[in-house]
Amino acid sequence: SSSIEKELLEPLKFGAFSWLMRARIDLSIDDKNQLDAMLRVPRFALNEMFFAEADASRPTVHETTTPHSGTLVQRSSGVIVSTGTGSTAWMSSASMVSKPDINRILSAAGLHLSDEGLDRVTTRVNSDCVYSPSSTELQYFVREPVMNGWYGRHDEPLSVSPRRGFTDTIKIKSLGWGQTKLTVDGLRSFTVPYGSTVTAKIAPKANWLRTIVLQQN
Repeated sequence: SSSIEKELLEPLKFGAFSWLMRARIDLSIDDKNQLDAMLRVPRFALNEMFFAEADASRPTVHETTTPHSGTLVQRSSGVIVSTGTGSTAWMSSASMVSKPDINRILSAAGLHLSDEGLDRVTTRVNSDCVYSPSSTELQYFVREPVMNGWYGRHDEPLSVSPRRGFTDTIKIKSLGWGQTKLTVDGLRSFTVPYGSTVTAKIAPKANWLRTIVLQQN
């Protein structure tokens, strides 16, 4: 239609746009049950990957490793790892702290703010949840980590921290005996057997998605 031509085609024709490169996630699975076979996941994730049990009622037990936090054993409802593009979607709703929760914490500390003041604090607290699609960092978030308990037979305590952070590489080892799955952009799932490790890192720039941003009138 003429409106589509005016709003989309004409800016493209006259160069009234800028390029935006969107990073994607390169994923691999080190399958310990297949003679240390390294499986390259046959698609890059544009938004996020999700590591969890196929049965949502079962806790996910995993060993999480990043360059900053080292190696930690956790039991949770799963781990989300996103790009800057994905930070505006599921990651944003999962990791943001709600206004009522912030109000409850401030009230417990003896601080009582107006509704407008609470809005400002909530915005400030959640300001880094969304970041640039061209960032070379991944954001990760551990959903509902078990706050107490022990792992295994050696009285190794479970860790609830870090729950969220940024990194260039994250490794997640499956320690659950259920059916652990790696889901890519909510479209395809891959089984992660016990003892196998998922490695997520930013894909080479040659594999980034090239998009356009139309200039505003």
